[in-house]
Amino acid sequence: MPVTRPASTTKDSTRHRPRPDVKDQVNLVAARLVTRIQAPAEEQLTPREAQVLGLAARGLSNSEIGRQL
Repeated sequence: MPVTRPASTTKDSTRHRPRPDVKDQVNLVAARLVTRIQAPAEEQLTPREAQVLGLAARGLSNSEIGRQL
């Protein structure tokens, strides 16, 4: 009885790998996003925005946040 290998180990699996130029572009975009995330924000939240964000982080719904404010 012949032994069959899963598709991921066959020679055909190489055609599903991203092209090097696409991989380079993805890495470049990822690096830019990381830089943006790490950079300090130009605008700070207002006290009200911070309050709303805190309530949302606690899991309150929009109507519950409205009642709290």
